Amino acid sequence: MSHLLKLYNRRTLKIIEDINNQGTTLKDLCKKIDLDPNMVTHVRGGRRSFTVEQITTICKYAKVSADWVLGISTVKSLSKKENES
Repeated sequence: MSHLLKLYNRRTLKIIEDINNQGTTLKDLCKKIDLDPNMVTHVRGGRRSFTVEQITTICKYAKVSADWVLGISTVKSLSKKENES
């Protein structure tokens, strides 16, 4: 797996972890965004990578910049207030 794919997966998993820490279970999140929970398990284990569509869906749900996931930007949140702090 390439260095960039590992970065994308690591950052996408971080978003999922942040959502989970806010009280949404993985099962509920996956149901809301139509993602197989097994996919997350496979990514965590290094056996699979998220697709562009999955990353996009997760970013939109969490209001996180896909540019951050891709390493293009250091700004994670799409919220202006959060970025100013």
